[in-house]
Amino acid sequence: MCAVGTTCFVPRLGACTGVAGRIADVDGTCGCLVEDVPAAVYRWQVRPSSSTDDTYVSPQIEPMLGYSAAEWRTNESLFAEILHPDDRGRVLAAHERTQATGEPLSLEYRLRARDGRTVWVKDEARVIEDGGERLLQGYLLDVTAAKETEEQLRQIGREFRKGVFPFRANGRARTLGEVEGMVKVLADVKTDRILGVHIMG
Repeated sequence: MCAVGTTCFVPRLGACTGVAGRIADVDGTCGCLVEDVPAAVYRWQVRPSSSTDDTYVSPQIEPMLGYSAAEWRTNESLFAEILHPDDRGRVLAAHERTQATGEPLSLEYRLRARDGRTVWVKDEARVIEDGGERLLQGYLLDVTAAKETEEQLRQIGREFRKGVFPFRANGRARTLGEVEGMVKVLADVKTDRILGVHIMG
């Protein structure tokens, strides 16, 4: 989990090609990186084919939501089933739009974990081409702590502003070619005191 006030680093997903076993082909480097980041990386076909199985979900999905990677690969309806009812419509519509148009996906929404917990996630994804197939590749980052901080501030009547700053606006990130991600800052409305910082990228 990435709490407010801490930093999360998620790799540029374009750095690894292939899925499942192919992720570890580059001397095992990409496979290790994908399984070490604080996010659940996923990859599946935009139009599933019975002849190939290009579904991959990293092991981090199980501690996050209680469902194993194998369950995600074999149960095609699991994602829709555990979406929070109030978020289901807009999330499914956004995923369909991304798969149809190729535009990047960036959403925050709630999922129901196996044990009943409500987990807020940041979902970033894009459609890529690999071996002639169109794949949706992205990651789910647990942002529950950040959302809980916002709710706590509301409960105590603390007025705050949220600022979201894309990495593309940062010169160093552009120089390094690491422009995928954002910084989310919570600040007091009156004093501008920083109440929380959430970094994803």
